[in-house]
Amino acid sequence: MDAMYTVPNTNLKAFGFQQNTTMLLLNALKIYWRTVFVIVYPICLMPIFLTNNTPAMRCMFVVLLMSGYWVCEVLPLAVTSLIPMVLFPLMGVLDSDKVSLCYLKETNMMFVGGLIIAIAIEHCNLHTRLSLYTIRLIGCSPKRLNLGLCSITMFVSMWISNTAATAMMIPIIDATLKALEEQGIGQMWEKADESELPKAEGGGLAMGGVEGKKPTKTTMCMFISTAYAASIGGCGCVIGSGTNMAFQGLFETLFPESTDFTFTKWMMFNVPIMIIIMYVSVVFLQVWFMGLFRPNSKDAIDNRVGKEGEAIARKMINQQIEEMGPMSFHEICVAILFVIAIGLWFFRSPQFMPGWAEFITKTKVFYMIPVPG
Repeated sequence: MDAMYTVPNTNLKAFGFQQNTTMLLLNALKIYWRTVFVIVYPICLMPIFLTNNTPAMRCMFVVLLMSGYWVCEVLPLAVTSLIPMVLFPLMGVLDSDKVSLCYLKETNMMFVGGLIIAIAIEHCNLHTRLSLYTIRLIGCSPKRLNLGLCSITMFVSMWISNTAATAMMIPIIDATLKALEEQGIGQMWEKADESELPKAEGGGLAMGGVEGKKPTKTTMCMFISTAYAASIGGCGCVIGSGTNMAFQGLFETLFPESTDFTFTKWMMFNVPIMIIIMYVSVVFLQVWFMGLFRPNSKDAIDNRVGKEGEAIARKMINQQIEEMGPMSFHEICVAILFVIAIGLWFFRSPQFMPGWAEFITKTKVFYMIPVPG
């Protein structure tokens, strides 16, 4: 009777083998899914141009291929961005010399130059010195600190990328808030319910927070306004944001004979708008987070430090400036180069006077020497 209900041993082995094989395949797919995607995704997209083999459809194939690779991050982003260098010439979409020009044209070089300036400023710590002097000039109350930090972030972001400006200013804001808290004239964290705290996957506190605490409204205002200031400041100058330079590249490609797009005209039109938007945003954030125009609110009371608190904060700022010592040779050189770069960008074609670029192009730099024979 027992034999009637016993599954044959061979069937059990076959079932176990199938189960193990499936698990191995799933584990392999889990580990190597990026490799599988890199191979299978282009094959799935091939009908796009096989059914209608035109340059436009082949271009669409490359665009969709890059989009999939970028979204899923199956390859390094820089590697994915270089795909057109290979596929456009091979698929007859665009010549290699034209594709190469798109990767290294004037606007791209300006963007790279802005990044180099940002790295130099951060490396020599010039941004910290500039921020401390600005804070000391404007004032040391939380509201004035916020105004000063936003102003310097906006100014820096006009000349370098928004991301670089934010990354440079965040450590300064963090150190300032911690120093104020140590002096007892500010509070960076406050007690929070457990439900309000973000949790990481392992069960710990996410984002490097303080156990059992959450950032105060003043802390949030400082960091959020910095991000806003970097984005708004990037609008004031054509090199301040990658989107501005992308627009410049498109404009110069579509209208090569036009002289309407200049560095100076962009600033004359956008800087007033940038300033208005910036300080309206600062006022709004201070009303929302710091109790501006609401003197009896809890937020306003928390940010009321008094003259004694401002004096302590100013003393702390002066102490930090003294600890930095005099400007180093590195800082002086970077500051001079930064000012020269701004001057060259502004006076390249200012319209109200002949620019240096026009002067150089009308002057012969070298002469072609005829070769005998």
